[in-house]
Parts: sequence; structure tokens; C-alpha cells
Amino acid sequence: MTAFDLDLLTASTRRDRTRELTSADKLPFEPARAGGGPQHPAQDRELCEPANGPSGGRKPPVVSRRTVKQRRLSFHTSNRLDVLAQHLAARLAAAPLPPWQDEILVVQSQGMRRWLSLALATQHGVCAGTAMPFPQTFVHSLAARLGDGTAPASHDASAFGRGALTWRIFAGMTDWPNDPAFAPAARYLEEDRDGRKRYQLARRLADLFDNYQLFRPDMLLAWEKDPAALPASLVEDHAGTAAWQARLWRRLVESAEEPSLAARMTSLIEKLETDDPDRLAGSLPPRVTVFGVSTLAPVFIRLLSALARSVPVALYFVSPTREYWADIRSRREADRIRERLAAGGGSDEDAHVEEGHSLLASLGAQGRDFFSLLQDADPDGTAWQPLEFVDPAGSGTPASALHTVQSDILDLRGTEPSDEAQAAEDERPALTVNDDSIVVDCCHSPMREMEVLRDRILDAFERDPDLRPDDVLVLVTSIARYAPYIEAVFGVREPGIPLIPFSVADRSPAEDASPIKAVLRLLEVSAGRFEAGDVIDLLELDIVRRRFNVGADDLQLLRGWAELTKIRWGIDAGWRERELGLARMEANSWKSGIDRLLMGYAVGDCDSLVGGIAPAADAAAGDPDVLGSFTAFGETVFSEQRSLRSAAKPAGWAANVRRACDLFLAPAPEDEAALAILRAALDELAVYAERAGLDEEISAAVLRAWLGDALSDDSKGHGFIDGRVTFCALKPMRTIPFKMICVAGLGDRDFPRRDRPAGFDLMAAAPRPGDRSLRSDDRYLFLETILAAQERLVLTYEGRSQTDTNERAPSVVLSELLDHLDARFLHDGSRDGAGASVVVTQAMHPYDSRYFTGTDPRLFSYSAEYCAVSAAAGDTELRAPRPALSVLATTDEPAQLGLSPIDLAEFWVNPSKAYLETALGIVLRERAEEDEDSEPFELDNLERYGLGQRMLGRRLEAGSHEVDAPAKDLQESELAWLQACGELPVGGFGAATYAELARSVDELAARIGDVPARSTEIIELSGPGWRVAGALDGLAEDGQLRYRCAKLKHTDYVRAWVRHVVLNAATEEDGRSGARTLLLYGTDATVFLKPPSRARTILEDLVAGYREGMTRPLPLFPATAFAYAEEILKQAAGSARATPRSLDHALRRAWQGNDFTPGLDRDDAHIALCFRDLDPLETFGDEARALAMRLWLPILESSETR
Repeated sequence: MTAFDLDLLTASTRRDRTRELTSADKLPFEPARAGGGPQHPAQDRELCEPANGPSGGRKPPVVSRRTVKQRRLSFHTSNRLDVLAQHLAARLAAAPLPPWQDEILVVQSQGMRRWLSLALATQHGVCAGTAMPFPQTFVHSLAARLGDGTAPASHDASAFGRGALTWRIFAGMTDWPNDPAFAPAARYLEEDRDGRKRYQLARRLADLFDNYQLFRPDMLLAWEKDPAALPASLVEDHAGTAAWQARLWRRLVESAEEPSLAARMTSLIEKLETDDPDRLAGSLPPRVTVFGVSTLAPVFIRLLSALARSVPVALYFVSPTREYWADIRSRREADRIRERLAAGGGSDEDAHVEEGHSLLASLGAQGRDFFSLLQDADPDGTAWQPLEFVDPAGSGTPASALHTVQSDILDLRGTEPSDEAQAAEDERPALTVNDDSIVVDCCHSPMREMEVLRDRILDAFERDPDLRPDDVLVLVTSIARYAPYIEAVFGVREPGIPLIPFSVADRSPAEDASPIKAVLRLLEVSAGRFEAGDVIDLLELDIVRRRFNVGADDLQLLRGWAELTKIRWGIDAGWRERELGLARMEANSWKSGIDRLLMGYAVGDCDSLVGGIAPAADAAAGDPDVLGSFTAFGETVFSEQRSLRSAAKPAGWAANVRRACDLFLAPAPEDEAALAILRAALDELAVYAERAGLDEEISAAVLRAWLGDALSDDSKGHGFIDGRVTFCALKPMRTIPFKMICVAGLGDRDFPRRDRPAGFDLMAAAPRPGDRSLRSDDRYLFLETILAAQERLVLTYEGRSQTDTNERAPSVVLSELLDHLDARFLHDGSRDGAGASVVVTQAMHPYDSRYFTGTDPRLFSYSAEYCAVSAAAGDTELRAPRPALSVLATTDEPAQLGLSPIDLAEFWVNPSKAYLETALGIVLRERAEEDEDSEPFELDNLERYGLGQRMLGRRLEAGSHEVDAPAKDLQESELAWLQACGELPVGGFGAATYAELARSVDELAARIGDVPARSTEIIELSGPGWRVAGALDGLAEDGQLRYRCAKLKHTDYVRAWVRHVVLNAATEEDGRSGARTLLLYGTDATVFLKPPSRARTILEDLVAGYREGMTRPLPLFPATAFAYAEEILKQAAGSARATPRSLDHALRRAWQGNDFTPGLDRDDAHIALCFRDLDPLETFGDEARALAMRLWLPILESSETR
């Protein structure tokens, strides 16, 4: 990676591919030139040389243009998908179709469609004149060719597709409660207020019937003839379930104008098997190819077999082995079969059991069943035409672990040593340290998985200059879960690390497209309470912000306005009454907040109601354009909420959502494709409803559920194989060969997926060979992934908890791979198995020193930033136990220390907090964030204190100091003002809270009495290497007045003391006569601070302490230090003499607290972080005592309590 920049590789990759497309020598099978003679139609040519059954044929067939006897059905197998694609390309080149006819290539996934298109383009220079339908769509097109005028263009457009079935079932549910036949299902629909349960059941049944059409067509056809028909494989326990499903199916069939897929396929098979093949051939495609499938429904295999009577049909599929493997069983399966045979059960076929390769036997059950189904379709074995099977191990140089595993599977070499081998010397090859063809990374989180994979990929690029970004595939078990981490790691440029070009595929429109995310979020907000956070979050989307001319930087201002005006939820009082049946309350609503903002902009700073509105003064200082945009946005949301909240017919919903798109979205050119998908989904809904005869209104909840399902289809995603590193979902029928394949998310809870069939699923009640199973799909997918990796296979999983580092189990398929490696290889330099040696336990943090010391070559990192952090941590020698975080702060003292009086005071209030926030930039959340979406019903201590301070300030400024003041009318005015501002709880709670708080405020105001005129002075003091400058307010001629509408705490003493010292030091420096005092009022006491005799000296000591506290956390614990110093003074004033033991006891008691008084310092989050894993009083006892006396002794000596 040192010689090139990955940012440029995408362009070069496309250029290289263009050169490859023009190469004439890429065909692996050179077509033989026909020696003259007429050219025959493609369907009359023999395209492949026959082979001797499914287990024979090690050489590729020779493609020839000569005419021989046609073989209609052929199965082409290889262990390499590229070999299959090359052979297909040679076939097509040898017998091209006329220009007006498309080559029919049936595939099962978008990824395979994309890969095959590129592969054919590589061979032919271009991929054109091809149609690549999915199997169900192919069935409908085949029916249309044979005269079925009702055949739809695709399965989705069919009356028996999932979407249409959903709404047809939904529409027919209205009479279920009155029909005894549907009683078991109707019970689920009870208490379904908004129709969501009805929709969910309809969707589940639609999925079930869609599967029945492929895997139980016989059962559906039997139901059409006799609703009471019960398949023999079902026990009587399911008779009731089958009865109501049969009745429902008959309704669906009778109300449709076309046959179901099951009936259509059965009819096609009968027609193809009985009609004259030559007559049918004129209506059929010249030939049909099914490519890259790993499984097919049995009925579809039968259809292909019937179709092969008329036209050539070729199946291309990857086989893990070139040997016969239909009888291979895992050890567990073999043991169960032997037990059954020993008990007298089982069949003659069970008597022949082979275990073979452990991984193939354990993971390959789905492929084995598919292999058996194909055998049943070709009983004489003439269709099998194996192509070249490439041995990954090759010859010459020793094979890597990956190639050895693949080669063992290819030749069915077992891994269990024989008794003779166990007795003799173990001849298993050693897995060397340099062999990293298979690596398993055990990580602590998805984020760490991506960080580790980035380093693995960079390492691969550095070691292999020929490796290109499109040679790397990263599969994840959940693209929705991993996509944010992929963007966070691979999408951020870090100095010194080239930016790897990548794309994320398989993201559904609902997850990836801004217009669709905006519409879904708007529908969700419109159905809710219009909570402040939800409404403003709409503006997080660029497409909405552009529409209302709001900048990204304005969002913080808007959130501040919402908090200032106490907007919580609800449009206005009328909306709360009308929609929720609540009392008419305007407080904390959007109307109240926006009115305050507009009035504040109009009249400016005002402390009285204007037209019953409390103006928000800060709005006047804001940008009027932003305020206007915010108001317009709110009015649009609230005016459209009724159309997006109330039930409507499907066609009405389509119109409402389209109008909302016009009002709320300003799409960029790249958003048009997503908007087209959204419009198509709305049109589909209207069409489905019309075809289903649905003439009722559906709720907004049902619409959201439908759109969520319709737009969560990841097949509409993009970014698969586009010249960059591809991140995509680990999905069946997706595995395509890449030089380097990485798989993330292989935890036991994530993979393989668990089958959770519905209780009424008749397929799950009586499984058959060929049935699809999520677990079997995933297990076979993992096997295919192992075989598809050409050079390197990197597997990661969340094997450690990031909270407590406890172990988490890997996926069972990963465990089976490790067990196989254990049995197949020796660990280098020992006689132990090598399974554990491929597992690398990664550190929890990317800046762990092990990544940069080289002590373990398997741990490495390309991050210079993390290396710098690690170096800073490692270079500091801890001669004594010290807080771990102290090593991260710089020890270089600033040339000139600039402070304000507030900075200096806050440091001495809590030195640990100041160190974290100022020196390290670490800000801890001390208080849970306020729930901005709920109106207050009571005030917490901090809110009560803040409100009391403001009320007291207003009284002192107004000069009302009598106990019975303010007068009743002033109290009512103040209460109305506070309620209009949203400062008080709603309703009677607010009035009671105000009355209680007002009494306390009035009593404190009476104690303070008349307040002399106060002013603000600018203070500036300096010394060697420091400067303290700033404003001090609340100053009178003889000193300062401070008040607190609460009991005085030790923090109030410290803040007052630092201000007192700064003011007196400035007075000394100015040469003014007369010292200045400070009065500190609280609800419980009044403290008088005398002028300090050496204010300048005390200030210099405070500044020195600050300077030291920026290099390490000082062991000064404010509450404990206060109690300690106070104990010394108490004992000094009394007859008892202070002893070290009594003082230590006082120190420890203040730190730990008791059942009635908590240990404030011990529970402080900042102190706990700075001194974690330590007992600060034990470790820093002497220094803690000295710092306590250094701060508190002059404070307590100068203070008098009155």
C-alpha cells in the first residue's frame, strides 16, 4: 500500500476491465471451426459433449458447431463459478441466437445477475440480448408464450403474488369474526383498534401461501377440489388449521381472474409432458439456461425437466465436490441413523451411510438435497455433464490452509485419523505462522470488527500489488446493523491511511434513500404527539431542510429555541382536546412556543405579558430568516397532519403522500430514483386495493406498515460489484468468487438465523426434502463462502463483551470450521491441533500498545493517530500508582496562563472535573438529559433553585423587601408570567409549587433587606507566567453581595472565596484604601467574609494550584476537604486536642458518608474516573490533607456565620 493510493484504483480498475473486454483470447474453450456446410438453428445443435454421469468427467467438454443428436436436459457442474461462466459464454458464442431473440438466463438473485452480466461482458466484449428473470417470473413468461392470456409480466404483478395476496386477504377478513370456520384466526384480530394486527396477519398468510405455491402445490390443488383434503403427512392435530386455510385459499382462487402459480406450474408441466414437443418448440424460447443456483423448488425442477422435451435446458451450478456425495452424512446424522437401524426402524437406503468430509457433511445438507432432487429428475444419469473441477491446492508449492480445506472437500478427503495413523506418527501438516489464508478475529464490538477488517484489507493490498478493490468482498450478517460502522470506519479519511473505495449494497430504500426516510418519518411524527424532538428531527434530513431553507448550523439554534420556550408536545390546546380528549391546555405546546418566539422578535426584551403572551427575548437576537423558516416549517407540518393522520382509502393515501412529498421535500437529482420507487409503491397499493375490492379506509398505522414492508426490499439496493470493495449482506445464492472474502458478525446469536415458523405453518408441521429453511440456507451459504474465497478468508465475530469483556460464543458454523482445522492441521512447532492458532483475540481499543510494539505479529494497525495515543501512554513511567488518565495529558506548561475569575473558581470547586474537561477535553454527563418531550409535573432541585434565583433577583431589583410583599396582584402577575413561560408544572401543580417557592423567596428577600446600588468592574491581574482577567458583578462600594435561594454548600464558599480574593487583590494593586468584604446569603445562614490580609499572595497560590492541576488530577476532594478542615478548626477552638487518628477518622467519614449523608466526593463521576481502581485517601493521604488545609484554612479563618 505504500506505492499507490486506493482512491485512484477504481478508475484504473475500470480501464483494466475495458482492456479485458477487448481481449480475443479469453475464451477457455476455443470453438471448433465448422468445415463448411449450412448453419443449423441453435436448438438443433449439440452444444456440449456428454459425460458419464454425475461423478465422472474431470475435463471440460469441447464446444463444437457440428450438428449431432440433441440432448435436451443438461446439468453442468464445477467447483468454480468462473468455470461455469466461461463455459456458458463459449456455448453462447458457438451458437448465437438471432438478434431479435433474447437469451433466457434464469438466476435467483440480483447479485448473481450483476456478476453474470460482467462475466459475459468480459468474455464477449459486451453483454446484450439477454433476459435474466427470476424463476417465478420465468414461469409466468413461459405460460404467456404457451397461450395463457392471464399470465402477468412478473410474479409481483400476479393476483397470487405476495403484495396482491396481502390485500386480498386483508379485504376478506371483515367477515371472519362471524364465520365459525375462521374462529381460530379471528381470535387474533380482537382489540385491533387501528387494523395493524389485521394487516400483520394478512401479510404473514400471504408469505405462507406464496411458499405453499412453490413447495406445496399439490396441497393447494387438493384444497381447490376438496377443502376438507388433508395431506397424509399432516397429523390430525393440524386438521383445524388446514381447514380454515383451505377455506381461505378457495376464496382467493374463486375471486381471482387468473390461476395461481401452483395451478399455472402444474398446468404447464402437464402441457409440456403431454403435447407434441415439436409443436410447442415454436412458441418457446430457443433454449433456457438456469445459472448459479444452489437450490430450486422441486416443482420448478420438474417444470424444467418437462420443458427439456421441447427445447434445450441447461442448469449450471457449483458443486463443492467432484465425487458422488448424495449419501454423505454428518457424524450426528449418521449416529441417529445407526440408532434407528439398531432399533429396527429405518429403510434399506439408510443402511448405506458415509460420513465423508466433516464440513461438507455438516454444512452441505441443502446442497445435498438439491443434488438428490436433480438425480430424481434424471434417473438414467445422461444429463450430467461435469466441467473442469479446479484443485485449489494445485501442485508444487505447499498449499495454504484455505486451499487445503477446499481441496479436501473437492476430493472428499476425510479428516478423522485412522487407528493406524493415531498409533503412528501424526502426519498432519503444520499450519505455519505465516499462513493467514484463514483468519478468525475475535472482537469486542461491531465497530472493532470494521476497524480490524480495514487493517486486514490494507495489509492485503500492501502484500499483493495486483489485488484490486473489486477483488475484495465483505459480507455482514446484518447490513442494517453494520452500515453505520462501515461508514464510520471506511468513510472517514485519516491522515496516513489511504481511503479505500467502497460501496454498501443491499440497503433497502427505507434505510438508504433520503426521500423515503423523510416520508416514513413524517408519517410517524404525524401519527404521534408532535413531540419537540421528533418534529425538529425532521430537519435533520437535508432534503427537508432544503425545502424550508434551513441550514445544518441552524439546528442547534432551533433546539435552543424549543428549550427556551418550553415546547414539549402537542400542536395547541384545541388539538389536545380534539385528538386526545384532554383538557384545553396551551402550555408547553407548539403554538405557545412559536407565539413566544414571534412576540419576542416583535417587542424584544420584556418581563411582562403582551397580549397574554410571554415574549421570548432571545428570539430578538436570532436570525429573522431562520425564525421565519422555522415558523413556516411548523405551520406546514401542523396543517398537513390531519391528512397524514386520519384514515383514508388507499387511493386517497396515495394522493396525500404525494402532496406531502411536494410540500416537504426538495429532492436533488440523485433523489429522483428513490422518489420513483416511493411513487411506484403508492401506485401498487392503489392497484392492489382495487383488485382486492377493498373499498374501506385504512389507518395511518396500516399505511406505515405497508410502506415499511414494501420499501424494505433490499433487492432494490445498489452498489454490488461496481469496481470498489463491496460490503453486502450475507444472503443465500449470493456467494461469488473473490480473491479476498471477509465475513463479519459471525456470533452465535446472529448466524445462522433461527427458523421461527408461525403456529399455523403447515410446511413446518410436515417438512419435505427440498423445503427452504433459514438455518439450512445459512449453513450452506457459509460452506459456499469458504469455497468462493480464492486466496484469503477473514472471519470476525463479537467474541467479547465491550462492557465486562466476558466471552461470547462464536457461531456454530464457525466452531465447526475451527474443529475441522484442529483435526486437519497441527499447530506450528507442537503436536496440538491448529484450530485455536487461527483465532486472533483483538484488543478492546484500537490504541492498545500491542498493535504498535510488534510483540505479536498478528496484531497490527495502520493508524498513526492511534499510534500517537499509544506512544503517549507508553512513554510515561509511573513510579507510584497514579490515575491512569494522567498519562494522557501534556506535561508542558503553557508559556502564559490566561484565566478568568470564573475559571479559577470552578477549578477549585472540583479539580478533577476541571482536569478532565480542560486538560483532556472529556466532558461527562453529570445529569440525565431532560425529557424534552414531556411537560413538567414537578420541579427537580436544580430547576427549583434556578427559578428561585430568578424570582429573588426580580424582588431585589424591584425593591420589594417586606414579608407580605409582593402584593396579591403582583403575585398573580408573576404566576401568570411563569405559567406563560412554561417555567412551572401544568395546572394546579404549578400554582402549588409557586406558592411554596414564593414563601421561601420572600423570607430570604426580607433577610437581605435593602440592596445598595451595585456595579460591575473589569479586573485584570498578572504575574510571572499568568494573567487573571474578567468581570466581577454585584459589587458595592464596600464589597460584594451574593445570595443563593437554597442552603449554602461548600461549593458556594469556594466560589465566593475566589471572587473575594480576586477583588481584594485588585484593590491592593490599585492602591485604593479600605478592604472589601463579602456577604453570602442562603436560606439557612448568612456568611460574612472578612478581607484577607495577603490577598495577592493567596491569589498566586490559587493560580499555582491551577497550573499544577492541569498536568495531573489533584487529590483535592471538595466536600471531604471541607469537613476535614472544619474538624481541625472545631477541635482547635475546643478543649479536646486534635490527634492524627481523630483527623483521619473525620477525613474517612466525610469521604465514605453514611446512611443519612452520602459521600459526595466518593460518588462524584469525575473523581471516580480520575482515581479509578485506587483508594485516594490511602494512596494520596498526605497530599490530600495538605491540599485541604491549603484551600480551606484561609476560607474558614476569614468567615463568620451570622
